Amino acid sequence: MGWRSCVICGRRALGVYSGFQTDIAESGAPIRNYWAVREYRQYRQYGDATTMLPTSPPTTTPPTTPTTVPTVGAIVFLQNFSVRLDSLVDLLDTGNNYVQPGYREVALEFTVADTGSTPVSEDIFNDLKIYDPHGQGYGGDLASEYTGGPSFPGGLITVAPGGTATGWVVVDVPLGDAISSVVFTPGADFLSASNPVATWTVNESTTPGVAATPTTAPCPPSPTARITSGTLTSMGSGSPTFWGGTIQGTITNPGPALGTAAVNIAVAFTPPAGGLMTSPQTWPVTTADGSVPPQGTANFSTVVEEESTSDPTVSISSLSWSYANPSLLNCNRLP
Repeated sequence: MGWRSCVICGRRALGVYSGFQTDIAESGAPIRNYWAVREYRQYRQYGDATTMLPTSPPTTTPPTTPTTVPTVGAIVFLQNFSVRLDSLVDLLDTGNNYVQPGYREVALEFTVADTGSTPVSEDIFNDLKIYDPHGQGYGGDLASEYTGGPSFPGGLITVAPGGTATGWVVVDVPLGDAISSVVFTPGADFLSASNPVATWTVNESTTPGVAATPTTAPCPPSPTARITSGTLTSMGSGSPTFWGGTIQGTITNPGPALGTAAVNIAVAFTPPAGGLMTSPQTWPVTTADGSVPPQGTANFSTVVEEESTSDPTVSISSLSWSYANPSLLNCNRLP
């Protein structure tokens, strides 16, 4: 019996209830083809030819280990660099004239670390999107800049291997629109489907149509300023004459570190007839950045001159300041 007859015989052994097949399978006549008998017996045992021969043993997929969903402060590793969403600050209203009516400003701080062997070059305005629960995305605002920290110059993120870069970017979001997630897509202009994407879950809660209220800590006690020494003395004879002197004072800060502090010194005097100056005049004094420590003091000094027909007097008219910590933005008192 040739191989073709063998195959035909085997197939006929599977067809149990018709004509010649019945004769072969059940007549008791000897069947010379071993494989036909084997297939027939397996058919009687398993019922369906497709299940006659066991296939490879079933594989068991191991249970997926739950992963932590990145939130603000988490580091996400991408192809050759990592990105951390350091902070998300709801500015609500900074007085920026470029903000559309009905929108609020949200500032985000990112730190990018080059973990590979080639430089990182990204564009924050292309790569960043904030999404609401409905999937509507909002990108960075080129016209807005956060004053509480450095930004990425021109939106460009350039990091050498082993280095890091930190910067802020501002996004305009409609009032009452909650933030659901923040997405950083490397090379968003020419992204391939295989490129990894960094996503942070925010799940901000707000009421539609109502301005979102930022959750902030209570403001610390306000700093104070006072004049400690200095009077104005006459610099000539007669009347009117110029008066001048060095005014010194102290800023006392009972709270956290100040980024800047500015004192306005008011000089009250009697202007001469026909004089162009009016009384009082303000002399501003600004401290150096970071020079007012937490729970500490800082000194200031300035030279004041005024033309007057009588003894001028000096006093502090105002004190303005900003905190070094951007989370205390709403506690700043700027001129």
